[in-house]
Amino acid sequence: MKERRAIVLTVFLSVVCVAFSVCGFLTIRKDEQQPLNLKSAVQEDFSLEPYINEDSCSFFIPSGMNYEDLFIVSDQAVYCNGKKINNTALSEYAEEEEKIINIDDLEYGLFFYRSENVPALFIDTLRADTNYLNADKNNRVDFRASLFDSDGKKQFSSATGVIKGRGNNSWDTKKKSYNLNFNSEIDLLEMGKACRWVLVPNSSDNTKVYNKTVYDFASETGLYWTPECKYVDLYLNGVYNGLYLLTEKIEADEERLDLGKNDLLLKRELPMRLDQVDNGFKTENGNVIEITYPNDVTPYHKEQIQREVQKMEDAIFDLDSDEWKNVIDMDSWARCYLIDELFDNLDAGIASANYYLKDGKFYRGPVWDYDSIMLDNPKSMIANTYFRQPYSVNDYYYLLNQREEFLSRVKELFQSEFRPLISEYVDGKIDQISNGIIAAREMDGARWNYHFVQSSITNFKYYLNEKAVFMEEYWANRDRYCKVLVQSEIFYRTFMVEKGKSIRDAINLDMSLFENNEYHYAESDQAFSLDDVVDEDVRLDIVFEEEPVEERSLIREFGILNIAFLLLFAILFLYVIIKGIIRNYVGY
Repeated sequence: MKERRAIVLTVFLSVVCVAFSVCGFLTIRKDEQQPLNLKSAVQEDFSLEPYINEDSCSFFIPSGMNYEDLFIVSDQAVYCNGKKINNTALSEYAEEEEKIINIDDLEYGLFFYRSENVPALFIDTLRADTNYLNADKNNRVDFRASLFDSDGKKQFSSATGVIKGRGNNSWDTKKKSYNLNFNSEIDLLEMGKACRWVLVPNSSDNTKVYNKTVYDFASETGLYWTPECKYVDLYLNGVYNGLYLLTEKIEADEERLDLGKNDLLLKRELPMRLDQVDNGFKTENGNVIEITYPNDVTPYHKEQIQREVQKMEDAIFDLDSDEWKNVIDMDSWARCYLIDELFDNLDAGIASANYYLKDGKFYRGPVWDYDSIMLDNPKSMIANTYFRQPYSVNDYYYLLNQREEFLSRVKELFQSEFRPLISEYVDGKIDQISNGIIAAREMDGARWNYHFVQSSITNFKYYLNEKAVFMEEYWANRDRYCKVLVQSEIFYRTFMVEKGKSIRDAINLDMSLFENNEYHYAESDQAFSLDDVVDEDVRLDIVFEEEPVEERSLIREFGILNIAFLLLFAILFLYVIIKGIIRNYVGY
């Protein structure tokens, strides 16, 4: 009887070990509480935690907050340069050139950054922490929000809602992008009342001005609606998370894109994302379309929508028919094409590309996602390139550009609307946007370990000028140029080369892109040389040097505690089995 109880107890303990091990994978850990934080003598419930890494402790202070009104609070004695600073105004020591702070017997460099001209949005998650929020973009977490304007005055507090991750490539970066869904409509920074908003991190853009510039530019070109956006410093659970662009969400709403009950809002995505989109389908030509409005569609309604989209696509594809003019709104397509071409949008026409059906016609827009732009030489025409990657083609823009009537309208709009706007932005508006976020961008760089250089803004303006000049040159002499597309599964570049010239002779750029890698003609797999004469459009496959793959250890993958629980379970399980065998065969 005792042996049987021992076996039952052993099995029970083994099950408990397994349960603890499984729970180890599922436990939502709380954000690590910092040993000190900043309090305000003016804002009663204001609390700010530092960002601590290996050798530094940094406080990122919102715009409008004065050092005289802020002081450090801690449950333990905190020393800076040997002086106790608990409950001491920051103004007494913040201006010292070098500051060393002691926390838990460890020394850190102490740094203070203060934003300017940018509001601060505080998001405090409820019942789950930042780690859980960032673990999966589908994790939904309740939040409570507060907003301070750029003067440090609180605009509201205790607004509640749900926050979750968003984005495709942007979600894979360390600085995450988020969707905010408030429980009731709220007017954020005078952009109109709505429940749903987007926080865009601009992770791939160190200038932090690309998205803002393009959205402001697009709103002045006559498009029906473009999302309004404003900068905010984002704080998650009291810790600074960076400079973000708070943006209206693209949706059917009276305050946003005003669509009727029979209208549609659609988005084209890459073919590989079919399983990731809601209410998605493929057209007969293999293009993936997501239905974003209406939100809930029946199978019958979805079939109707597919037929409408196929009708549009068939009209665009039929170069011998003028039906396309009855199906699409030419001006909206021409304006969006010009925006994508001028700014060299990496995803032009093939990803995050919005369309809507209104009053019986398909309109192009609203524009979206311009933090990855201007990756090519100004002498490129990326938006009308048919092949973009081995798995995607840009057929809509490419086929519309084959029609002289469409191209003529593109050139008319460029001269009447775009040329004057380009001058305005190059001569002042880009600098105005950039100068408004100098301190906030410095904070973001310190938080995410990058350094902004002013020459990036100069290059942006130079690029726009040069690209505008080349677009006009190309339209006037299209037969003179060939297009060289350099592609891999995750990478592509376009270069326009005059017929009869080689890439080495025709393009004034950093040739290391070409010289350090191997190239082959995509159609024949023959080697391509920089000195090969180009006399027709060319597609090249690029072969990069393979980087070593980092080996993943069990401890890093699963954690020490989880492995220990599993090992203990295995030992106990073997003990039970071996003891049973001994008792049956040895008589023990």
